[in-house]
Amino acid sequence: MKTTTILSLAAFLLAALSGLHAADPPAGASTTRQREAEDAFARFGTSEKASSRSSSPAASDRDQQLRPTLDAFFAAGAKAWTGRDFEAARVEFRRALALPAAPPHFHSYAHLRAAQSYAAEKNSAAAKAEYATIKAEASYPEIHREEARECLEELERESKGLPPRDPAASRTKVPPIPSFAAEFFLAPDGSDANSGTRQQPFGTLEKARDAVRALKSKGLPGPVAVRLLPGEYPRMTTFALTQADSGTAGSPIVYRADKPGTAVLYGGKRLTGLAPVTDGGVIARMPTEARGKVFQCALRQQGVVDLAPLQERGYGKPAPKATLTVGLPPVPKAFE
Repeated sequence: MKTTTILSLAAFLLAALSGLHAADPPAGASTTRQREAEDAFARFGTSEKASSRSSSPAASDRDQQLRPTLDAFFAAGAKAWTGRDFEAARVEFRRALALPAAPPHFHSYAHLRAAQSYAAEKNSAAAKAEYATIKAEASYPEIHREEARECLEELERESKGLPPRDPAASRTKVPPIPSFAAEFFLAPDGSDANSGTRQQPFGTLEKARDAVRALKSKGLPGPVAVRLLPGEYPRMTTFALTQADSGTAGSPIVYRADKPGTAVLYGGKRLTGLAPVTDGGVIARMPTEARGKVFQCALRQQGVVDLAPLQERGYGKPAPKATLTVGLPPVPKAFE
C-alpha cells in the first residue's frame, strides 16, 4: 500500500468553492461572550504579563518598572474573580486604572474586566455604563473599544429576550443570480493561452482575474462569473484581489465552483516516498514504542525548500512566516 501524506504550506480556503458554510450556534446556546470571558479569566491568573509589550525602548523600560505592580493587581483580581467576589476584583482592576503612567492597553484591559464583572453579576445597567465609557475613550486601543461596542450590543439583545449574538447580522446577504452576462472558466489542466471558455479554460486564477479586469475596463455587461471546473488547484502564493476587482450591485463579480464542492484550492504539496527511519543514531533517540513507526522522506527532492523556523506566536507577537506542517489522511495500514 502506498502511503501519501499532505504537507500544508499555507492555508487557502474559499468556502464558496468548497460548498462549506460556517455553522451557526444553536438558539439558546450557552457559549456567550460572558461565559467565555468568565471561564478564560478564571484561568488567566498572572498571564496578563503578555499584554505589557511595547514598541519603544523608553516605554518598554517604563512597562518593566510597572509590571510587578500591575501583575499584582491583576493576580489579585483573578483570584477574587475565581472566588466570584466581583466587587473585590473591581477594586484591583481600578487600582490598575488609577496608575497614570500605565500604558493605555493596561488601562483599557483593566476597564474591560471591571465592566465584565458587572455583567457577571447580571448588573446590566452598570455593565452598559462601563462599556459605553470604554467605547468613547479615544486613548484606548481600537480593539478594546470595538470589544466594548460588541458587548453593548449583546447586552441590548439580551434585554430584549434575544440571544446575545446574531451571526446573521454581520453577514452580507447575496441575492440569487439567475444568469450571468459573461463567464470565464478555469480548469486544473487548463492553459492561460486559452480563451477562457468551458471548452478552452484558463489555467490560473490570475489569468481569469485579469480577463475580468479587461472586461470591466470596457464596462460590465451585467453579472460576471469565474467558474472553477472540478479538480484540485495547488496554490503557492496568495491570490490577490483589490478594489479593481470589485463589481457593482447590478453587475457583481462572482468566483464559484462550477459544481459545489468539487473545486479544491490548497497551499500544500503531496509527498511520496515515505519510508521507515533506518538511521541507528536517530532510532536510538526515539522512545522504544516509537521505533519502527516513524517515517521519513526527502523534502528538498520533492521541491519543498522553504522551511520556515518555528517561532513563538500569539497576542503581542509579530506575525511569523507560515511554518511547515504535515497533515495525514486517514491512518494508513502501515501506521497501525
